[in-house]
Amino acid sequence: MSNAHDRYLAASPEDWQRKQLREICTKIVSGGTPSRSNSEYWGGSVPWVTPGELTHLRTKYVSSTDKRITELGLTNSGATLVPCESLLVTTRATLGSVALAAIPLATNQGFKTAVFGPDVDPSFGYHLFHRLKPELTRRASGTTFLEISGSQFEQVVVAVPALPEQRRIAAILDAADDAIRSTERLIAKLEEVKFGLLHDLMTRGFDESGALRDEVRHPGMFQRLGDLTLPVGWAVCELNSVVDRQRAVVYGILMPGYGFAGGVPVVKVKDIKDGRINEEDLLLTDPRIDDEYRRSRIREGDLLFSIRGTVGRTAFVPQTLDGANITQDTARIAIAGANPRFVAHYLRTPRAVSFVELHTLGQAVRGINLRDVRRIPLILPPRSEQDALAGVLDAHDATVEAGQQRYAKLRLLKAGLMDDLLTGRVRVIVDEDAA
Repeated sequence: MSNAHDRYLAASPEDWQRKQLREICTKIVSGGTPSRSNSEYWGGSVPWVTPGELTHLRTKYVSSTDKRITELGLTNSGATLVPCESLLVTTRATLGSVALAAIPLATNQGFKTAVFGPDVDPSFGYHLFHRLKPELTRRASGTTFLEISGSQFEQVVVAVPALPEQRRIAAILDAADDAIRSTERLIAKLEEVKFGLLHDLMTRGFDESGALRDEVRHPGMFQRLGDLTLPVGWAVCELNSVVDRQRAVVYGILMPGYGFAGGVPVVKVKDIKDGRINEEDLLLTDPRIDDEYRRSRIREGDLLFSIRGTVGRTAFVPQTLDGANITQDTARIAIAGANPRFVAHYLRTPRAVSFVELHTLGQAVRGINLRDVRRIPLILPPRSEQDALAGVLDAHDATVEAGQQRYAKLRLLKAGLMDDLLTGRVRVIVDEDAA
């Protein structure tokens, strides 16, 4: 039975050439690692790249490296200095990470480096190799870790269109990558802003004109509470002081079972992510078990706080989970004496996070006791100001979420474009002048 790669080759357009990698490259070389114990090999002028650097690379090109070796280290390691626009592919342990060389460099022994011939656009080759990871894995062998041999690598067959079509495909995929990276940078910047915004809003708040209070210009607006300087009228308390007295902070079911058709949904820590509860694959527990733990049933608007494993994840209970339950690894916090959204935002501040980290104990499985959850320090402005501050932070979170949704859509778009364009299922229009 043919594999996915064979089916890709069979379905590619008739006018695309099917060639082995060694036929479209002028050179394919392996990397090398100079002896770590010989100081004469290290600290020279030759950039030397490792697979780990490609794993964390956020760009198309390698323009700098963490390590540099000497000319002697290059010679004695058996590595080769490859030119700009060479394709770098990890072929040992971690297979299929891909980049282009922006500078002449050497690679360690976990790489194959391909120098394309004149009939292959390097950027097209870069995108093409992102689709070849399954085929590289299929051809690899090994017990401790997988590695693809030089001969197996060189014999991989690819379908290649004419050079003008390659360049047009690469330009489209490059544009998609640029949009993805731009969105990544925007999200990262928004997250940075959120950190500063949290600090300013949770220590200064708004004055009557809606501007941040200024301690230097208006010291009379501030008071000293313990080790904190806060606006007049603000209070310092513990989380438990704003919890509904009729619904104490509790954890949930100890042993919810492995599923009960038509049962009661149970929220686990894994279901809480990015401030939301993923309802797609919730465990359903026996109603009799739920009845034993009716004290931990959750209602719409309750705040959930993970207390075991990954500590500190939070999410509000939606209407669709009103009446559901939680496991022992999650605390239910029914906030009644404050704006719940304000409290949720405050739990992300360094002061609250530091308290949680200090009181999270354990080795194999880390956790925080409910007693300490109830004692999480809380700064509390008047309710009207809580509402205003929560509104600003909610709006910022909505902007971040919009960026994350755009990022997800762009990733899906890129995956679809790669599948369509690199297989020839959808042909691109090439300008006659470029042909």
